[in-house]
Amino acid sequence: MFQLAVESWSFYSVVLLIVMCRFISRTLLFGSIKKLQLDDWITLFAVCTYTTLIASINVVADSNSNLLPPDFDIRTLTPTDVAAREYGSKMVLVVEQMQCVTVWAVKASLLIMYYRLT
Repeated sequence: MFQLAVESWSFYSVVLLIVMCRFISRTLLFGSIKKLQLDDWITLFAVCTYTTLIASINVVADSNSNLLPPDFDIRTLTPTDVAAREYGSKMVLVVEQMQCVTVWAVKASLLIMYYRLT
């Protein structure tokens, strides 16, 4: 779990550095933040969803979910265990949705950029 936290936040810092360099470059190119184009704003949205993804994936790494082994006796679960597993299952959904939204936002940003190039 500790290794996941170190690795995920390391990748996050690299992504943030690249996006910040892109925004600085684009701002210098256009002369103002107000002149940034649609793909820049989609990239900013993707960074927001990526931030949520990284934070929630580290929460999920420390949580249980509703995935139980086939021979698990559910009668041994206390109400506290059930509540913790419900929370973990909801966080898994957040991770999955943020991953999908982040990937599609980056794809949209790249498609707009490629369209502008051609």
